[in-house]
Amino acid sequence: MVHDPSTILKYKGVYWAFATGQGVASLRSADLVHWERGPAAFPVLPGWFKDVAPTQRGHFWAPDAIEHDGRFLLYYSVSAFGRRTSAIALATSPTLDPGDPKYGWTDRGIVIQTNDSSDHNAIDPCVVHGENGTLWMAYGSFWSGIKLIQLDPGTG
Repeated sequence: MVHDPSTILKYKGVYWAFATGQGVASLRSADLVHWERGPAAFPVLPGWFKDVAPTQRGHFWAPDAIEHDGRFLLYYSVSAFGRRTSAIALATSPTLDPGDPKYGWTDRGIVIQTNDSSDHNAIDPCVVHGENGTLWMAYGSFWSGIKLIQLDPGTG
């Protein structure tokens, strides 16, 4: 059982999902029935996350993943429960296959951030493709509800 699972992606015949967990948890399955733990996206945690949420210990929340322009984009939340000091960040990888020499998540940093004076919370990303190659992210929870932003399709 996992908390806050992402969209399921299929890559080279294997299904992948990401979930709340230390360094962003991953799971994989050949049949969508039997799942096993995969590698954490971040075996070494990004150095910036404690600047956003000082009590955060690398247990990143509610990731979502999407394939876009030949690479994988992984959005994840850095927060502390019930606080608006939060951020959604992005990591990218050219492959989901840990056996591929090109495998590895590169942290791209913060996409959107909120603080104590914000009227919403930068958590729980959901990323989708729009028309004409656009990318959109719905996010948020608590306070003033769900927000929607357009992402740069070149950088994510």
